[in-house]
Amino acid sequence: MDFERSITMYKSFKMLREKIEKEKEKYQDLCKEVRKIREESVCNQKLIDETVRNLRSRGFRVEIAEKCEDAIKLVLKEIGDEKIVIKSKSNVCKEIKLAENLIANGIEVIETDIGDRIMQIFGGEPAHPTGPAAHLSAERIAKKIKEIYGVEVEAKAESIAKFLKNEISKHIEKANVGISGANAITSDGLILLAHNEGNIAEVLRKRRWICITGIDKIYPSVYDALKAIKLQSFFATGKDSTSFIEIVSGAASTSDIEKKPVRIGGDALVILLDNGRSDIAKSNFREVLYCIGCGSCVTVCPMHLFNEYYKGGRFSLYYSLNGSDEVKLCLGCGKCVSACPLKIDIPSMIDLKEGSLKRFFYSHFVFTLLLIKFGLSYAQSKLRII
Repeated sequence: MDFERSITMYKSFKMLREKIEKEKEKYQDLCKEVRKIREESVCNQKLIDETVRNLRSRGFRVEIAEKCEDAIKLVLKEIGDEKIVIKSKSNVCKEIKLAENLIANGIEVIETDIGDRIMQIFGGEPAHPTGPAAHLSAERIAKKIKEIYGVEVEAKAESIAKFLKNEISKHIEKANVGISGANAITSDGLILLAHNEGNIAEVLRKRRWICITGIDKIYPSVYDALKAIKLQSFFATGKDSTSFIEIVSGAASTSDIEKKPVRIGGDALVILLDNGRSDIAKSNFREVLYCIGCGSCVTVCPMHLFNEYYKGGRFSLYYSLNGSDEVKLCLGCGKCVSACPLKIDIPSMIDLKEGSLKRFFYSHFVFTLLLIKFGLSYAQSKLRII
């Protein structure tokens, strides 16, 4: 067991939960409102059809990918002969293992989000959907930077962020293709992307932009989408808003010359991924698709804290519906439901899929072993200090 990983993650998540706890009461009405919006809009075929029509009318090329491999093929075709791409943080891209597939095809992938770039350097599973490197201490990251780049960086968040920002910027100018997800797409054809680092603006300005997102990310209006983004921001970071929200309505253009509209921007492909979402929406597991991706369920999951490969909360259930078996490690403690802004009942759906008794004994047996290993790791760390 990686003792330092668990301790660092615990501290990071504890600090985040304390920030959320202080202010979450004032978000209760918004939680209920967004829950209702999600209930009505998730995988609504009429809404999807309207969205696709309006995206195309705005000049976006739109493709529906039924499976992960279909999305990969579309991306590879769009990239063509390019040998380097830049991308921003995207849970859907992680879902289809986009970076791994592109690298396997000889394409260099540069993560422009600092947390994702750290994970690209380290490898392994991210700790949180919006804070992927929350389990890595500043000391550990600085040591890895010296190992990889041969540069001494002070083991402080500010110094590490500055170094990585500069390192990422060196790659950005080389790329002609940018890839992102989307926080939301509206029925009138607007694409919304929220970010804190300014990196998505770099991705968007590339000659070719590929936007990959799930068909469950469609909202009736921009006002509904912004409500969900505000809620996601607070429960993901403890902040009432991200630093930036990009609203893209089409390619860059100008009417400054004789008031004639002229397109001056690049090309954009929107890939809407199904990958089982349509079937899930018609099943007893529909509620899992209401998730807004804040990761609150992950920050309170005891198994995720100790198990490097257990994604925790909604993410474990969703991936299990697409073939993963890690959901049997769920303890059924219900902490994820309490933390979820939309009160998605993950444990009940896991019981529906796995059965409660068998899963209960197996998960608690594994968790006991992990606690024993953690205790031994803790004892060893104390002995090293002494």
